Amino acid sequence: MFYSVVEGIKKRLKVPNKVKTKDLDWKLERIHELERHMSQQDILPFKIVDVKEFGFLSKVKGLFAYISFHRMPWKYIHRDEWIHVAPSLIGKKFYCRVILLDKDRISIHLDGNLPQFKQAELAIGGLYKGWIIHKATYGLFVDIGYHFNWRHGSIVGLMHKSQLRVPGDFDDMEAGTETEVIYLGEMIEGKISFTQDETDVDWALGIPQQLIGKNVWVEVGSDEAPYDRKFMVLGEYKGRLIINRILYPTGRKKTRKAKNALAEGEIITCEVIGVDEIRRIVQLKWLRKNLPEKIPLRGHTMTELLDSHSLINLLCINDENDSTCVKEKEVKT
Repeated sequence: MFYSVVEGIKKRLKVPNKVKTKDLDWKLERIHELERHMSQQDILPFKIVDVKEFGFLSKVKGLFAYISFHRMPWKYIHRDEWIHVAPSLIGKKFYCRVILLDKDRISIHLDGNLPQFKQAELAIGGLYKGWIIHKATYGLFVDIGYHFNWRHGSIVGLMHKSQLRVPGDFDDMEAGTETEVIYLGEMIEGKISFTQDETDVDWALGIPQQLIGKNVWVEVGSDEAPYDRKFMVLGEYKGRLIINRILYPTGRKKTRKAKNALAEGEIITCEVIGVDEIRRIVQLKWLRKNLPEKIPLRGHTMTELLDSHSLINLLCINDENDSTCVKEKEVKT
């Protein structure tokens, strides 16, 4: 009886007759061992070997097994997202329980849906490597669990296409490829937000918000739309001049006319009266006073440009070789 069972398993495993008995005994021992682990609901390590249509071919205790996508340690919304991320998962080890062991068909099924990851410590402004798992019309869904070699599981966030380093690159970026993103933190409903634009980090850290009540220099932008002129605050943030009855009890028409007559590239003095955090816009009141035409170079945060007395430290260029020096200049209102 035992001999017939061994021969049956031998045929299903497609073991040639010339294979030594000890090799077959080893496989029978592994099957018996997995059966014991399954009855005790033990947690076992498994390694991903290949991707299939609806799951992964894996190995557990040296034997081939199968784990479906919906039984992996984390979830994705779309099946294609597993296909896109699969190349980065081959050879990675996770933990599971054996939920099905069919000795007649030599079929082993695994369940990895159990706690096994420690939460990653992410820093706002930190740069992380990620895997693009889905491309939508409005942006990219990126999983930076890849940055940690999947030791913390999946960490998925959205990077809007307007937040790309070069917005025109969006058409060339595809799911299933690697990219780099900057972590902005958790937004509404705990969803993670990514960017490649450094000014978004300043907004996440509340730096533009600290400008409220300060007097700053503002560069006038293009006049293609006179009634929606673009303004750059301290060379970093988009601004908007607010002209209403509260700020200008009289002379509003004159102020609007003067605003429309501003030349592109002109430097004006404004007071920051508020911020629109959703649109990332600094709200301004025009003071009609000019500041020194010195523009700070990127690389200095707003906390370095502002002192405790609402002063502006302007980074200037002091020679033809672009060597820089910092001069503190008090802006008197």
